[in-house]
Amino acid sequence: MKPGESAPELRRLKDLAEQSEGDPLDQHLARALDELYPLAPAPPLSEDRWDAMLPRALAISRKRRFVHYLKDWLVNLQWRRGLAIGGLACAVVAGLVAWSLLGAHVERAPRFEAQADDARPGEWTLTSGAALKLRDGAAAVDQTSPEATRIALREGRLTSRVPHLTGGGSYVVSTDDCDVIVHGTRFDVEKRATDTLVEVEQGLVEVRARYGRAAPVFLGVGESLVVSGRDKRLGLLRELVVTAVAKGDCGEPESGLEEYLSLADSGAPEVSGAEYVLALCAAQREERARAIELFESAAMHAGESVRADNALARAAQQWTQVSREEGIQAWRRYLARFPLGLHRPLANEELRRLSRGP
Repeated sequence: MKPGESAPELRRLKDLAEQSEGDPLDQHLARALDELYPLAPAPPLSEDRWDAMLPRALAISRKRRFVHYLKDWLVNLQWRRGLAIGGLACAVVAGLVAWSLLGAHVERAPRFEAQADDARPGEWTLTSGAALKLRDGAAAVDQTSPEATRIALREGRLTSRVPHLTGGGSYVVSTDDCDVIVHGTRFDVEKRATDTLVEVEQGLVEVRARYGRAAPVFLGVGESLVVSGRDKRLGLLRELVVTAVAKGDCGEPESGLEEYLSLADSGAPEVSGAEYVLALCAAQREERARAIELFESAAMHAGESVRADNALARAAQQWTQVSREEGIQAWRRYLARFPLGLHRPLANEELRRLSRGP
């Protein structure tokens, strides 16, 4: 047995020998082995051994903790990246599906970059973003800028979907009967033979009639308005003129008579009647210049009728109130046109009176 090879066993035997309660044979054997193979005393355990190992243990712990956090961060990063890529892929797929479903509609709705003088039935998208649908008619689109749009609807029904207008933006649909001014909405405008129908589905529109209405009308959701056209309005005003002439006074609203004169052709038979009644009203208010103008115009438009005779005689009476010379000239014009007129006796009498002087 070499020294050091059985050091644990020899140390155990030595410990037994030192115990008084052990077997005497074992004690003698232990002493003999100790003499034959003396054991070096075990080095004492340093008290600073664990303190010296503590920094290394802490360093190892920090390294392992850093590696653990790094692995956890990388795992979470990969998870987030996968989620982002998956969301992007879903958005791309959804966009492709939407494009495939709406592609045909987009192709049927070309964009108006500037204007179209003769738009036929179909669907369009303006540069302002407004979507149009024209049915059974024709229209002219004028969009000199994306913020200003004017559509002249000649006939048919036009449906407009207009996005919210920014400051200074305008969108107007015009017919022969009215202007429809948009305040961000969906609405229909239908030009019919004698009028225009405006129906609002969403938002608010402003309707400015060309005939008959002085103030604009605002229409909200679910509201509609029929705006009379020129011919229809003329028919209503013609009835007003006939009633006023029959009465022969200013009982009817003068505004209606004046509107009729602004719309009617100069050769219409009711023109002279409207002028005659308006002249009577001006004479009652002692507006002589206005009365003379209307009486003489009525006499010109009435031809050789009794109304022309009466109108020219009344104009001469108004001239007499202006001055003696003007009165003489007016009555002479009356006799020159109507030598056998209803007011010939009055004309001769006035001429004799005015010729004598004041």
